[in-house]
Amino acid sequence: MNCKQRGLFVKALLALTVVSIVPALLIGWHMLRVDSHILEDEILDKQRTVANRVALAVAEEVSREIQFFSVFTSLHGDFETHPDFDQEDFDYLRSQNPRVDYVALVNAQGKILFSSG
Repeated sequence: MNCKQRGLFVKALLALTVVSIVPALLIGWHMLRVDSHILEDEILDKQRTVANRVALAVAEEVSREIQFFSVFTSLHGDFETHPDFDQEDFDYLRSQNPRVDYVALVNAQGKILFSSG
């Protein structure tokens, strides 16, 4: 092969290589963008699912705590007709919920009238 034909062959080879590589690069870039968007959507969906589960768990725990403390907020209603509030009543109140370790009834001056636990 002479130099002229060799130079023409190299140029043709280079042109064909560029013509075949450019579409492959464009398709690859496009696929990366599409995959990136799909992954972002999936990650956001998973985060929403986790957030919803956490919110539900927190709501259930708050509901349990509200029920737990309703025992103490209804103390007035439970014992208002019971003029002789004594230690046994206080022990009974504490025994109604095993989560309570210690309960005390304090007067306005800060003196402990009854305690249990």
